[in-house]
Amino acid sequence: MKFDQPNATQRRWREDVRALGSVLSEQSPVEIHHCAGRTAVHFKVRIGHWWILPLTKAEHDEIARQGHDRKVLEKILFVKLMDRYVTVYGTPLPFGPEVIEAIQEYRR
Repeated sequence: MKFDQPNATQRRWREDVRALGSVLSEQSPVEIHHCAGRTAVHFKVRIGHWWILPLTKAEHDEIARQGHDRKVLEKILFVKLMDRYVTVYGTPLPFGPEVIEAIQEYRR
């Protein structure tokens, strides 16, 4: 699958997430970590531009070294990120429950 450019809503999500600071330490600046890659699809649902985590450079490097347990950690951190997003911005998430379900069921 060729590179999939984010649409306007996905770009806004990415920049809002970036503005929150690191999901681990709340520090900035952050890099955006695409947990399953930008083009990821699971259950026929595009999750690549939604399943992201804002991490500092050091945290990003550490997550990349996690190996087998990495996806479990990324899912836990994504739940934390969603909660923080709703609390800080006071708005619903920009994606539906099908995206959350596809991410939670992701097995690779």
